[in-house]
Amino acid sequence: MRTSTLIAVLVVATLALAAVNTAHAKKDPKECEVCKKVVQDIFDSVPKEDRKSRDAIETAIAQHCKKGKDGAFRKGLSSKEKKACYYIYDIKRKVSDPLARGVPA
Repeated sequence: MRTSTLIAVLVVATLALAAVNTAHAKKDPKECEVCKKVVQDIFDSVPKEDRKSRDAIETAIAQHCKKGKDGAFRKGLSSKEKKACYYIYDIKRKVSDPLARGVPA
């Protein structure tokens, strides 16, 4: 009985260490590159004198992602950029606020 309990504890400890090791694995730097590119493109399209204005940044988001009457995003965006716009478009205020405060894309 003691041996099986000891083995079970060792297995659980090994799995816990493996999970911690996996959590600390390096993240792929390309994981967020599309989102960063879209946000940076939006921020670059805002005139320098308006970069502290949330409204100007939100307008730039709307212009960059521009939805047509059919709900489709603007042509010229890659499928990954359209997907990023899909998520960013509805949370414009949450995206524009840190940008207006100077947080980098």
